[in-house]
Amino acid sequence: MSDTHLLTERVAAVARDDTPLLDLRVERKRYDGRIVLADIALQVARGEIVCLVGPSGCGKSTLLRIVAGLDGDYR
Repeated sequence: MSDTHLLTERVAAVARDDTPLLDLRVERKRYDGRIVLADIALQVARGEIVCLVGPSGCGKSTLLRIVAGLDGDYR
């Protein structure tokens, strides 16, 4: 089997995979006793484009820090 054929098989296998690229659940995130995120469920499929929009202080950056693994202090 050629290298090109193996690569094609791998790409096809990834394309068939419907497992979400991101599957995030945040029950609660607090800062100084104040709840800043609550009951968040987010799934992002492969190839999907997602935009977080909201006013200043609503938790967009906090959510992105959790996704990036920079903030582990949440339930």
